[in-house]
Amino acid sequence: MQRKIILLTAILCLFCFIGAGTASAATVQTNHTVVAKLNTTSATTVNQNSPAVSGSRIVWVQKDSHNHSAIYEKNIASGFVGKVYASNYNQYTPAISGTRIVWEQMSSKGISNIYMKNVLSGLVSIVHASTQNQYDPKISGTRIVWSQYDGTKGAIYEKNIASGFVGKLKVSSADQHNPSIDGTRVVWVESTKTANTIVEKNLLTGTFSQVVSSKYGLYYPSISGTKVVWQQDSDANFLIYIKDLTKGTISKVYPTNDEQWTPSISGNKVVWQQGGLDGIAYMKNIDTGVTSKVYSVNKVQFNPIISGNTIVWSQENAVGSFYIYRKDLVTGKVSKVA
Repeated sequence: MQRKIILLTAILCLFCFIGAGTASAATVQTNHTVVAKLNTTSATTVNQNSPAVSGSRIVWVQKDSHNHSAIYEKNIASGFVGKVYASNYNQYTPAISGTRIVWEQMSSKGISNIYMKNVLSGLVSIVHASTQNQYDPKISGTRIVWSQYDGTKGAIYEKNIASGFVGKLKVSSADQHNPSIDGTRVVWVESTKTANTIVEKNLLTGTFSQVVSSKYGLYYPSISGTKVVWQQDSDANFLIYIKDLTKGTISKVYPTNDEQWTPSISGNKVVWQQGGLDGIAYMKNIDTGVTSKVYSVNKVQFNPIISGNTIVWSQENAVGSFYIYRKDLVTGKVSKVA
């Protein structure tokens, strides 16, 4: 167990930047996009991580020329690459749906808040102003979910951009974290001293259901339609599981003795990272049962994310830096994003 905790911590550190900004806060409202040169002059300083994709737009985290963690975007259709929002404070964990991008951003008071940008209008705003730390935003259409820490535990919040509604998804004494949303269904992890549970809420009906409960650790649930995938601990290793909410069936996605991490699901396809610190990205087509490497290359790959027929991930190069790569499942083409 201790080995797995160390492995998990090490892997997460490879695609998460730690730091805090020290200069004055940037303006919250803007109607322009900052076209920024990527920090690619020295291969040893480039680390792109935490990718997300929706349609032809890809976002990720990268240190800028001032050594701040910043959110970048590439529009595959137009070729545009630039910062999403110029700031002197560190930005993390971007997510995207259509033309809306959300992320976590630090403030001058050391508090992290969730921001959103509409790339069509250029408008940037704080999703929900709070003195409590907000983390790990996800977005689907006009709904945003995130984890908010009240000083003792986390709670999952939602904002409906269309109606303006903001509120907790479920009042609970458990620590809530790792939200994921698709349409009007949200899943997240609830942890107590005795058990870990993945909970699903239907936002239309207001009903809750238990996806799975275990004495072992449950991590990174991802939902698409009525299917949920997650990473689950055991006495042996981490494995990826899937549940069909309509049938109630739970199964391992791809049984193996290797460690499996950070799953993502879209439609009938699941991707995940497999292996330890030298892991690579895998994909399984649930309908056909075919499992394969996303991109067979002798390089470390982390944090694969899938949306429709596009997969993005962070991949190491020859000198130890990480770049975001993209695979088009229709054409089979693999390319470096920026």
